[in-house]
Amino acid sequence: MGLRVAFIASECEPWAKTGGLADVVDALARALGRLSDDQIVSPVDVFLPRYRSLPALDPAAIEREWTLGVPDPRAPSGSSQVTIIDVRADGYRLRLVDHPPAFERDGLYGDAAGDYPDNAWRFGLLCGAALEAVRADGRSPDVLHLHDWHAGPAAIFRQERYADDPILGGAAIVMTLHNLAYHGWTPNAALGQLGLRAGNEVPGQSADGIDLLAAGIEAAEIVNTVSPGYAREALTPAFGMGLDGTLRARGDRFIGILNGLDTTLWDPATDGDLAAPYTRADRRGKAACRADLLERIGFDAADRLPVLGMIGRLDPQKGFDLLAGAAPVLLRRGARLIVQGSGHSSLADPFRTLAESEPGRIAFIERFDRA
Repeated sequence: MGLRVAFIASECEPWAKTGGLADVVDALARALGRLSDDQIVSPVDVFLPRYRSLPALDPAAIEREWTLGVPDPRAPSGSSQVTIIDVRADGYRLRLVDHPPAFERDGLYGDAAGDYPDNAWRFGLLCGAALEAVRADGRSPDVLHLHDWHAGPAAIFRQERYADDPILGGAAIVMTLHNLAYHGWTPNAALGQLGLRAGNEVPGQSADGIDLLAAGIEAAEIVNTVSPGYAREALTPAFGMGLDGTLRARGDRFIGILNGLDTTLWDPATDGDLAAPYTRADRRGKAACRADLLERIGFDAADRLPVLGMIGRLDPQKGFDLLAGAAPVLLRRGARLIVQGSGHSSLADPFRTLAESEPGRIAFIERFDRA
């Protein structure tokens, strides 16, 4: 048997996605799964909330559905029954944490009014369920791989609840920073959502509350981010989003590893979502793909005006504000624009307005759709 690895994440393609986090979690789990053929790594477990928006599960892929007690500071008894649904995925095991009070909601993190005020409780429950499920398996994981702040509570719980646990106590923690802009800040008034209080002295805690991303950074054996360049930027006050000092304190335990590209999924020669295949040597299919895209969007597929596109999470870091400012100039110069993504409503508003005022010239698709 190879290394046993468990991921805890809030997103995983194709089940739940608002941005690149979902792509990386899925692709890395599949890549590690391929190493299982050589017994380097056992197939990875990926713990993910069972959100309302999850696609329907294939009954034939469900291996097991079972319940377990999870520490829950909101429950009168201090514990809630949570369902774990184990699903065979592409090279790994998806382990859905099903608890409707936490995850049966319209959005992953919030709604039109903003972030859910109990997100610390929601993702604390995810982490608690993941750790208890690993304990119930009875096999010590070699690595707990935490992705972004949503998995940060697992670092706290491992220290507070399971430091001497024979199953979890010896697991190494890897913390991956996909986006430093989101910390999962939990003020003292909300610490009860995690079963904590001011003065606990846990990772990530300050006088005013707990930074859940910092908790993972401080508790992990290794901290990594999505490229060597981003790692260097994160060590500076300009780009460290307030965590540059915390990251500098980790020294050589903080590294950048360049995200890869899934060349099987994104190969235009074999991509079934495209209207026609094409290769570097034979690009004739690109014209059919362009025409198909424009027809889907509702643009005139016959004209030859340039079409510009941008896909990503609507986030200040991604440059959507720059594109919104440049869009009127691009349209005046004859370009057409397709923008796809979800996130900050303030960044979506300009594109909504432009799409309404310039139909046929700009399209705004406020969701992620791999096809």
